[in-house]
Amino acid sequence: ALACIISLLIILGGYISAPTLISWVGSRGSASYEYALEYFRAILMGALFLNVATGLNFMIRAEGNMKEAMVLFGSAVILNATLNPIFIKTFGWGVAGSAWATNVAMLVSVVVHMVFMHYKRKGFYSFSPLRVRGSALRTMVVLGLPSLLLNALTLFQQYFAIKFIGHLGGETEIAFFGIVYRFIVFFLLPVLGMSRALQPIIGITFGAKDYDKMKRKFYRDWE
Repeated sequence: ALACIISLLIILGGYISAPTLISWVGSRGSASYEYALEYFRAILMGALFLNVATGLNFMIRAEGNMKEAMVLFGSAVILNATLNPIFIKTFGWGVAGSAWATNVAMLVSVVVHMVFMHYKRKGFYSFSPLRVRGSALRTMVVLGLPSLLLNALTLFQQYFAIKFIGHLGGETEIAFFGIVYRFIVFFLLPVLGMSRALQPIIGITFGAKDYDKMKRKFYRDWE
């Protein structure tokens, strides 16, 4: 529910301020401005589905069901890749078609995650009405703040990098940077995968105060 509320605020604020946000990275006045604006506003429409699907996937991971979490999110990625050429070329939606392919894939992912959690619930999954407790909210903020700051810093890093590249070069150089950055993320996937798999293990063993087991799992994972 909190993810839904935050997502709706992001959608509203982002849609209204889209021209300003895009101009900050130097796109205003360029040939790609209209494409960037069209894609950004289209992808914002699916921010709710993306955030909810990601949150549900993290809940499944938190109980150690890494295989199920991978299959559920991986199926959304495959669906997204399948819909991209259909929406872009067959339907003639252009760059916005890529965004809508992502939105549809994330909507399907939310439905699939909820079906899985309803029929395969093994722990703390609950679809009861929202009841926010102060202590639980404080714990969520404390635990989530480091990840929030990390993602925010990554965003600012990307912003300044694009601004700097745009100042020295142009759209071609920015596009080249985007391609190279995708390759960098791809090569980092093994490390990111091991880290994501280790997170629920450490969380479960630490919560159970089984520190010896936590250390064994940590060192064995990185051997």
